[in-house]
Amino acid sequence: MIKYVAAPVAAVTLVASVSAQAQEEPRWSGLYVGAGISGTHMETDQNSPAQLTYDAYSVAPYGGKHAYGFAQAGADLQVGGVVIGAQIRHERTGSDGDSYWKVDELVSSNAKNITSLTARAGYLAKPTLLVYGNAGASFGRFDYGSVDERWGLVDDSLHANRNGATFGAGAEYRLTKRVSLFTEYNRTQFSKASSTFDYGIAYPSNWTYEFRHKLDSLKVGANVRF
Repeated sequence: MIKYVAAPVAAVTLVASVSAQAQEEPRWSGLYVGAGISGTHMETDQNSPAQLTYDAYSVAPYGGKHAYGFAQAGADLQVGGVVIGAQIRHERTGSDGDSYWKVDELVSSNAKNITSLTARAGYLAKPTLLVYGNAGASFGRFDYGSVDERWGLVDDSLHANRNGATFGAGAEYRLTKRVSLFTEYNRTQFSKASSTFDYGIAYPSNWTYEFRHKLDSLKVGANVRF
């Protein structure tokens, strides 16, 4: 009699255990929002095309470290052990720009705002850990300055939009059903584009530089899922 009772009880217990385990495993499909911080190194290649009576010339790459804060939103779809998704992220920094001395002139550049649209794909190393890669397009808002530190004859600043591409890899860990932590490395490269400073009545009255920017970033943050 006991064995006939024990068998159904064991079966019910096993089903309950499997069901509970399935309920505990988080699903990755859905929408999320998040925020974080980024440590970034920006490198700038700058050159001057031939203009007026002067030949074209290039300067040595220069750069510096910057801290960014960012907010993001995205959507994921889980298919078995694979997760695919799309994300938008906006970053902003309050740090000073990087600069280069050209004789008496100080030229500076700074990526103040960066917005990225990326797709990502990854696999579940375990139900709570996603390892992924991402790639997409980036749009930057840059500040530039040109100042004659010696004579004060040249002084202008301008803003310019730049387009580029970004790619990277990261890992995201689910702390709870809704909250996760992530870390991510990204490289963002902005295509070469020119900007012209207007010096007014000074000679020369304007000067054009070409800039190309490369950023390497290590990010940490948290997401909340819906």
